[in-house]
Amino acid sequence: MERAASSKNKLKEKAILLRNQKRSYNEIKRELGIPKSTLSSWFKTDTQSIKVKNELIKKAQINVTEKLRKMALANKKKWELIHLNYRRQARKEFPSLADNPFFGPGLVIYWGEGDKRLSNSIVRISNTDHRILKIFASFLKFSCKVSPDKIRVWLLLYPDLVESKCKEYWSKELKIPAEQFTKAHFITGKEKQRKIRYGVCSIQVYSRELKEKIIEWIDLYSKKLENVDFAGMV
Repeated sequence: MERAASSKNKLKEKAILLRNQKRSYNEIKRELGIPKSTLSSWFKTDTQSIKVKNELIKKAQINVTEKLRKMALANKKKWELIHLNYRRQARKEFPSLADNPFFGPGLVIYWGEGDKRLSNSIVRISNTDHRILKIFASFLKFSCKVSPDKIRVWLLLYPDLVESKCKEYWSKELKIPAEQFTKAHFITGKEKQRKIRYGVCSIQVYSRELKEKIIEWIDLYSKKLENVDFAGMV
């Protein structure tokens, strides 16, 4: 009995020594073979052990935060490289697309009307003229090789417009099935009467790759136009 008690006391002394060295329960368990439940019962009211526990928790939180920061930074760099590759691919594709009849008009339309914010990954233009939207839809399909079923249409309407009739109009003009239209948004506020017969129509495609490429193509296209010898054309 005395030997057992003496052995237990020696283990406890070693455990206390390790705990004072700011070792965790898992580390003490691995070194001394003492169950965590036993360590917990020994140290649950020990002031120094509680202090060590709080320090270990704080250290773990800092380590987790730092790990998450590094992961976020690595992820950011990964996506920056992916986006850079999209633009590199756009530069390679530009010469072969230059003769496509919808390429130049599509770029000019997006240059003037398009959503330029890359972070939302949405290629989008809005207009009230079906001809502009129709040309842009053709640009998406025939220049950018976007599958027609990936194109979505969204309408901004005045309160006195009928959504079904407006969808029917835009679907017919753009030759895009009504099933590809999202729920329309109605204008609220002082303006209650329609100012535009069929509302504002927005064509959109969700693709960061395509958006990166279009922005790069616009830059290349603008530089190409700057180098045109207009004097020689007179």
